[in-house]
Amino acid sequence: MKKYFFLLALMVSFLAFSQKETAKIIDSISINADRFIGRDGFDNYFYLKNEVFYKKSKKDLFQYSNFSLGNPTKVDIINPLKIILFYEKFNTIVLLDSQLNEIQKIDFSKSETELIANCVGLSSLNSVWVYNTINQQLLLYSLQSNPIKTIGNPLQELPIFYQSNFNYFYWITNQSELFSMSIFGNLTALGKINKGDQYQIINDNQILMYRNHVFYFYDFLKKFEYQINIVEKSFKKFYYQDQILSIFTDEKIINYKIIVP
Repeated sequence: MKKYFFLLALMVSFLAFSQKETAKIIDSISINADRFIGRDGFDNYFYLKNEVFYKKSKKDLFQYSNFSLGNPTKVDIINPLKIILFYEKFNTIVLLDSQLNEIQKIDFSKSETELIANCVGLSSLNSVWVYNTINQQLLLYSLQSNPIKTIGNPLQELPIFYQSNFNYFYWITNQSELFSMSIFGNLTALGKINKGDQYQIINDNQILMYRNHVFYFYDFLKKFEYQINIVEKSFKKFYYQDQILSIFTDEKIINYKIIVP
């Protein structure tokens, strides 16, 4: 009897740790793009084609280009009213409004503090997250003035993946360890994760990973892994927003409905 209860408890524990679900397709749209950036909560799609940045809605198509800078290394769309294009080769960022009009351009090479940016993302307090490779220091760069605020202690190594929001900067190390730093300099070790081919931070507790042709949600607090099965096994990029997983293939974007447990 004790053996029976032990096996039953083991099975329940395993099911709680790893569950599977097949995602359902909502719709798809045709797209001619070299690189898919993502979508916002208003069903606007952002992508790059021939060094031109596009925003596509059901009614409108906006575009922005700066051929002297080429293709941006990173695009931040967390605020659709203030989009950031980061051109790492030129140590420069460009800020765009909702219609992709240029509203500000910053060349970090002209800062009073010696600065070579490697990671950039929009933060709160009208500032930008910047990782300075010269001293491996995370900074908040004000968009209103030049003062630079140092955040926390220097990072031990260059992140292999990073993502940010208004209040936190997240990064993954070569040892597959995930950390976060708040705008107040509070460092949190979120734990070690399985190595993936692509990542997206969902919130401070959850990460979406793609590895070996399978998607996984992992919850650090609950120690819970949730497997998502989709039809496509080959694609270029994915983006998760408002319980919709957008998959970019060679010629279209396929949207799946996914509810995070």
